[in-house]
Amino acid sequence: MIEVRNLVKRFRQFTALRGITFSIRDGEFVAVLGVNGAGKSTLLKILSGILYPDSGEVMVNNFVPYKRKKEFLKNIALVNPQKTRLIIDLPPMDNFRLFGSAYGLGKKEVHKKAESLAQMLNVESKLKNQVRTLSFGERVKMEIILGLLHNPSVIFLDEPFIGLDFISRKQLISFLDAFKGKKTLIITSHIIEGIKELVDTVLVLHKGEIAAKMSTDEIKAILQNRVTIEVKAEQEIKLPQVFKAKEYGVYSAFVDKHDEAAILKEIENIPGILEMSVKTPELEDFVEELITSK
Repeated sequence: MIEVRNLVKRFRQFTALRGITFSIRDGEFVAVLGVNGAGKSTLLKILSGILYPDSGEVMVNNFVPYKRKKEFLKNIALVNPQKTRLIIDLPPMDNFRLFGSAYGLGKKEVHKKAESLAQMLNVESKLKNQVRTLSFGERVKMEIILGLLHNPSVIFLDEPFIGLDFISRKQLISFLDAFKGKKTLIITSHIIEGIKELVDTVLVLHKGEIAAKMSTDEIKAILQNRVTIEVKAEQEIKLPQVFKAKEYGVYSAFVDKHDEAAILKEIENIPGILEMSVKTPELEDFVEELITSK
């Protein structure tokens, strides 16, 4: 479905993407993870045809995205809830009719699709309220409904979890999961919670380069043999090199289970430690280790 080879994108003196190469299968759900500035949004804009690459090759569903052919645009959706397309003085349903007409959708078809998607996202009671009266989470859901009205085969979601509470994130993840096997999804996020249950593959970007591209099954196999050791101290302290400072007075180490006992013994008598804990690592620990080791 998607082929990217040696993709480079520059903005004056800043290189956002540094010759990355990867492919995505039809129907695959992929999370593009990384900190702010890693190149996630730039990648989605190139894949959706908003930006053109400075060099390299990009193909999406056998189309060159930046040529923006009608057949290509009718089969993709790029949704960035932080940049609303909804007209705030109109109700969502009126927005859907307006945008649906641009895709040649009739009024009845728009109503049927919008009501079905809204029911899945638990916002069907808000379809006739002015957009300006909706909560941020409700607006995000309406933006996603707007992006899916024309039934695209490829969905690009750019940071959809920002500003959403825990319940709204769970609802959105459950909603997206219903499209598995039916659509191809590429979702960018630096909020990782819940993503590993949704996607098939994780692509980690760091400073415009691919730090890793692995299936979630491969990552789970790695995590089964690792532990995360966390140390809290009342002040800055010197710990073995495997520990990385997360914030002031908090350190963590993502280590092999076989090394756990030796590391705990090594640090047990270091003065200033208030608390030590060992926990089963999460996807966040894996991604953090990848990024900080670069």
